[in-house]
Amino acid sequence: MKNKYHKYAKKHFSSWMALGIIGWLLQSCMSMSTMQTARTTEKGELAYGLGGGYVKADISQGNSDTIRVKAPFVEIAGRYGISDRLDVGLKLTLIGSVGADVKYQLIGDHESKIAGSVGLGLAYFSIESGNSKSSMYDVMVPLYFSYHPTDWLSLYVGPKYAFRINSYKNEV
Repeated sequence: MKNKYHKYAKKHFSSWMALGIIGWLLQSCMSMSTMQTARTTEKGELAYGLGGGYVKADISQGNSDTIRVKAPFVEIAGRYGISDRLDVGLKLTLIGSVGADVKYQLIGDHESKIAGSVGLGLAYFSIESGNSKSSMYDVMVPLYFSYHPTDWLSLYVGPKYAFRINSYKNEV
Protein backbone atom coordinates (compact mmCIF):
# COMPACT_ATOMS: atom_id res chain seq x y z
CA MET A 1 0.00 0.00 0.00
CA LYS A 2 2.19 2.81 -1.23
CA ASN A 3 0.70 6.24 -0.64
CA LYS A 4 1.79 9.86 -0.23
CA TYR A 5 2.72 9.30 3.44
CA HIS A 6 5.09 6.45 2.49
CA LYS A 7 6.75 8.66 -0.15
CA TYR A 8 7.15 11.51 2.38
CA ALA A 9 8.72 9.19 4.97
CA LYS A 10 11.06 7.64 2.39
CA LYS A 11 12.17 11.09 1.20
CA HIS A 12 13.05 12.20 4.77
CA PHE A 13 14.54 8.91 6.01
CA SER A 14 18.08 10.33 6.51
CA SER A 15 16.69 13.16 8.66
CA TRP A 16 14.82 10.69 10.85
CA MET A 17 17.91 8.49 11.15
CA ALA A 18 20.09 11.45 12.18
CA LEU A 19 17.54 12.40 14.84
CA GLY A 20 17.45 8.80 16.06
CA ILE A 21 21.25 8.58 16.31
CA ILE A 22 21.39 11.85 18.24
CA GLY A 23 18.68 10.52 20.53
CA TRP A 24 20.54 7.27 21.04
CA LEU A 25 23.69 9.18 22.02
CA LEU A 26 21.71 11.13 24.66
CA GLN A 27 20.01 8.08 26.13
CA SER A 28 19.24 6.85 29.67
CA CYS A 29 15.85 5.05 30.12
CA MET A 30 13.70 2.34 28.44
CA SER A 31 10.57 2.82 26.35
CA MET A 32 7.74 0.30 26.61
CA SER A 33 5.61 2.06 24.00
CA THR A 34 3.64 0.18 21.38
CA MET A 35 3.45 2.51 18.41
CA GLN A 36 2.46 -0.05 15.79
CA THR A 37 -0.61 -1.83 14.57
CA ALA A 38 -1.10 -5.60 14.41
CA ARG A 39 -0.36 -5.64 10.68
CA THR A 40 3.14 -6.78 9.80
CA THR A 41 5.36 -4.94 7.35
CA GLU A 42 5.01 -6.39 3.84
CA LYS A 43 7.71 -8.79 2.66
CA GLY A 44 10.85 -6.95 1.56
CA GLU A 45 9.54 -3.56 2.71
CA LEU A 46 11.11 -1.23 5.30
CA ALA A 47 8.85 0.84 7.56
CA TYR A 48 9.92 3.36 10.16
CA GLY A 49 8.39 5.76 12.61
CA LEU A 50 9.09 8.53 15.08
CA GLY A 51 7.30 9.04 18.38
CA GLY A 52 7.66 10.53 21.80
CA GLY A 53 6.28 10.97 25.27
CA TYR A 54 7.23 11.66 28.89
CA VAL A 55 8.65 9.26 31.49
CA LYS A 56 8.58 9.63 35.27
CA ALA A 57 10.10 6.76 37.27
CA ASP A 58 11.99 5.87 40.43
CA ILE A 59 14.59 3.16 39.78
CA SER A 60 15.65 1.31 42.92
CA GLN A 61 19.39 0.69 43.26
CA GLY A 62 19.49 -2.12 45.81
CA ASN A 63 18.83 -1.11 49.41
CA SER A 64 20.82 2.12 49.37
CA ASP A 65 19.85 4.37 46.49
CA THR A 66 17.06 5.38 44.13
CA ILE A 67 17.53 7.11 40.79
CA ARG A 68 14.66 9.46 39.97
CA VAL A 69 14.01 9.97 36.24
CA LYS A 70 11.73 12.67 34.82
CA ALA A 71 12.21 13.47 31.15
CA PRO A 72 10.59 13.69 27.74
CA PHE A 73 11.68 11.06 25.26
CA VAL A 74 11.87 10.62 21.51
CA GLU A 75 12.11 7.28 19.79
CA ILE A 76 12.80 6.10 16.28
CA ALA A 77 11.81 2.66 15.13
CA GLY A 78 12.26 0.59 12.00
CA ARG A 79 10.63 -2.64 10.82
CA TYR A 80 11.50 -5.00 7.98
CA GLY A 81 9.14 -7.57 6.44
CA ILE A 82 10.67 -11.06 6.41
CA SER A 83 7.48 -12.62 4.96
CA ASP A 84 3.86 -11.51 4.55
CA ARG A 85 3.13 -12.51 8.17
CA LEU A 86 6.52 -12.01 9.89
CA ASP A 87 8.58 -8.89 10.48
CA VAL A 88 11.45 -7.76 12.70
CA GLY A 89 11.99 -4.39 14.33
CA LEU A 90 14.58 -2.19 16.04
CA LYS A 91 13.84 0.77 18.31
CA LEU A 92 16.22 3.42 19.68
CA THR A 93 15.01 5.84 22.33
CA LEU A 94 16.37 9.22 23.34
CA ILE A 95 16.81 8.73 27.07
CA GLY A 96 18.39 5.42 26.73
CA SER A 97 17.07 2.19 25.44
CA VAL A 98 17.61 -0.08 22.51
CA GLY A 99 15.24 -2.90 21.68
CA ALA A 100 14.65 -5.51 19.02
CA ASP A 101 11.55 -7.58 18.38
CA VAL A 102 9.80 -9.97 16.05
CA LYS A 103 6.06 -9.92 15.24
CA TYR A 104 3.90 -12.65 13.65
CA GLN A 105 0.46 -11.79 12.26
CA LEU A 106 -2.15 -14.43 13.21
CA ILE A 107 -5.38 -12.67 12.21
CA GLY A 108 -6.05 -10.90 8.91
CA ASP A 109 -3.66 -9.72 6.20
CA HIS A 110 -2.34 -6.38 4.91
CA GLU A 111 -5.78 -5.41 3.58
CA SER A 112 -8.00 -6.68 6.43
CA LYS A 113 -9.97 -4.23 8.53
CA ILE A 114 -9.13 -6.29 11.65
CA ALA A 115 -5.70 -7.70 12.47
CA GLY A 116 -4.10 -9.57 15.37
CA SER A 117 -0.47 -10.44 16.05
CA VAL A 118 1.85 -11.79 18.72
CA GLY A 119 5.45 -10.78 19.29
CA LEU A 120 8.64 -11.31 21.26
CA GLY A 121 11.01 -8.48 22.16
CA LEU A 122 14.31 -7.91 23.95
CA ALA A 123 15.47 -4.55 25.26
CA TYR A 124 18.34 -3.02 27.23
CA PHE A 125 19.11 0.22 28.99
CA SER A 126 21.57 1.52 31.54
CA ILE A 127 21.43 4.47 33.90
CA GLU A 128 24.02 5.99 36.24
CA SER A 129 23.83 8.34 39.22
CA GLY A 130 26.97 9.20 41.15
CA ASN A 131 28.70 5.89 41.93
CA SER A 132 25.58 3.80 41.20
CA LYS A 133 24.91 2.07 37.91
CA SER A 134 21.88 0.04 36.93
CA SER A 135 21.64 -2.05 33.76
CA MET A 136 18.22 -3.42 32.87
CA TYR A 137 17.29 -6.22 30.51
CA ASP A 138 13.70 -6.77 29.42
CA VAL A 139 11.91 -9.63 27.71
CA MET A 140 8.49 -8.64 26.39
CA VAL A 141 5.64 -10.70 24.93
CA PRO A 142 3.12 -8.31 23.34
CA LEU A 143 -0.27 -8.97 21.76
CA TYR A 144 -1.34 -6.54 19.04
CA PHE A 145 -4.92 -5.92 17.92
CA SER A 146 -5.91 -3.27 15.41
CA TYR A 147 -8.88 -1.97 13.46
CA HIS A 148 -8.28 -0.21 10.12
CA PRO A 149 -11.43 1.70 9.04
CA THR A 150 -9.50 3.47 6.21
CA ASP A 151 -6.03 3.20 4.66
CA TRP A 152 -4.82 6.25 6.63
CA LEU A 153 -6.39 5.57 10.08
CA SER A 154 -5.80 2.71 12.53
CA LEU A 155 -7.01 2.14 16.06
CA TYR A 156 -4.91 -0.29 18.06
CA VAL A 157 -4.08 -1.73 21.47
CA GLY A 158 -0.96 -3.61 22.49
CA PRO A 159 -0.99 -5.19 25.94
CA LYS A 160 2.27 -6.90 26.86
CA TYR A 161 3.92 -9.05 29.49
CA ALA A 162 7.33 -7.71 30.52
CA PHE A 163 9.99 -9.52 32.54
CA ARG A 164 12.86 -7.33 33.80
CA ILE A 165 16.28 -8.20 35.20
CA ASN A 166 18.06 -5.32 36.96
CA SER A 167 21.83 -5.57 37.43
CA TYR A 168 23.00 -3.06 40.05
CA LYS A 169 26.52 -1.85 40.95
CA ASN A 170 27.55 0.68 43.58
CA GLU A 171 31.25 1.55 43.41
CA VAL A 172 31.91 3.46 46.64
